[in-house]
Amino acid sequence: MIEYIVEVSVQHQSVDEWVNWMSNDHIPDVMSTGIFLINTFLQKALTKNVFVITYTCESLKDFRKYQMNYAKEKQLKHTKRFGEVTSAQRKLRIVTSIDI
Repeated sequence: MIEYIVEVSVQHQSVDEWVNWMSNDHIPDVMSTGIFLINTFLQKALTKNVFVITYTCESLKDFRKYQMNYAKEKQLKHTKRFGEVTSAQRKLRIVTSIDI
C-alpha cells in the first residue's frame, strides 16, 4: 500500500472556510479519480491550524497515475483558492507488512 500524505498549515482566519472546502469539495474530488481507496483528514493535536490528509492507494503505479493525470490540476485549484493562506508539504510512505 502507498500513503500519500499532505500536511497543510492554514492561517487562523481561513481555517473554517478551508476545512469546509476540503471536506465538501477537494477531498471528494481527489477520491473521485478512483485512484485512492481511503483517506483520513486529521487536525494535529496541539495546533489548531495544521492538518494532515492521508490518501491510500494500492501501488506506486497507481500513485504515479494520479501524479501524471490528476495531481497538477487538483493542486492548482487549491493554490488558486487558498495559496495565499496555506502552505503544504507532501510525502509518500510505502506501507508493508512484516511477518515476525
